[in-house]
Amino acid sequence: MYRSVAPDPYMPSKPGDFQDFLSDRFILDRVGISRQDLTLLKNYYYSCISFVDYQISRILDKLKELHLYDQTIIMFASDHGEMLGDFGTMGKRSMLDAASHIPFLLRVPGMKSSMRTDVCSLVDVAPTLRALCGIDSREA
Repeated sequence: MYRSVAPDPYMPSKPGDFQDFLSDRFILDRVGISRQDLTLLKNYYYSCISFVDYQISRILDKLKELHLYDQTIIMFASDHGEMLGDFGTMGKRSMLDAASHIPFLLRVPGMKSSMRTDVCSLVDVAPTLRALCGIDSREA
């Protein structure tokens, strides 16, 4: 499905400027990941994301079938991104965008949809969900 769409990894014109932000343990050359290996890894990674998307659609379809969709708070998030060859590295061990920018979706019945770009943290998830459910955080 993704054999021909994996984009080239991002490499800045001066990669040395970013060394302080990267873990040297997962530099592609150091761990023996070739260009062909990287393409294959990206294909598998994108396929896994499609599999998760498919499973989420099954959950949403079931909520609709059971007439629970319009009264259910739905939240989806990931704990980290993946460098996937950007800056010549793999993994999640940096604070660069590819490793730290994650999907975060929240659907609240009756709340107007919007797209936000604020910086947030997963530590905000539990207090936010408790507040949406009308549970006082001091009770938890």
